[in-house]
Amino acid sequence: MSASDLTSLANLKAWLGVPCDAGPSDTLLGRLITSASAMVCDFLGWEILTATYTEVYDGTGAGWMMLRQAPIVSVQSVSFAGRTVTTAADPVAGTPGYLFDGTRLSLVGADFPYRARVVVSYTAGYASAPPAVEQATIELAGEAFRRRDRIGQTSKTLGGQETTAFSVTDMNASIKTMLAPYKALAPV
Repeated sequence: MSASDLTSLANLKAWLGVPCDAGPSDTLLGRLITSASAMVCDFLGWEILTATYTEVYDGTGAGWMMLRQAPIVSVQSVSFAGRTVTTAADPVAGTPGYLFDGTRLSLVGADFPYRARVVVSYTAGYASAPPAVEQATIELAGEAFRRRDRIGQTSKTLGGQETTAFSVTDMNASIKTMLAPYKALAPV
């Protein structure tokens, strides 16, 4: 299992209806979770779990800017024009510094100089996958697990009486629907 996995082996096994005790497929299921987690993050356009970022922006000439990752958990520092801001602002007391809300970083008592290089170090993301993202990962890994016995098949006829068709899409519509609210709206 990887630190970037969006679900656990126990949750995948529960959804598949596989006994939760150690079994012969655990290594395979773990790889599928890691692979499905990476696929979900690629589809979303961002790493959804908490990570630390140091990014460079062009100053806007305004007192705020949008950061690429969200939700912002904490800001470690903001540097521009030879100045480093490392403290949160207190607008009530008039203390200069920075404030953040979700994806927006604001300066109190200063503006980001227009076209100046702004370096921001911050932590963003979710501590654990939101329920819809976790379920989408479970279903994606589960489909891959079940599909391994019919690789390359699009349909199967049983006794000439019943035909079963298989989806050959990389990600089904219901999984995409679960992930839609978390998809990055702009490239990061």
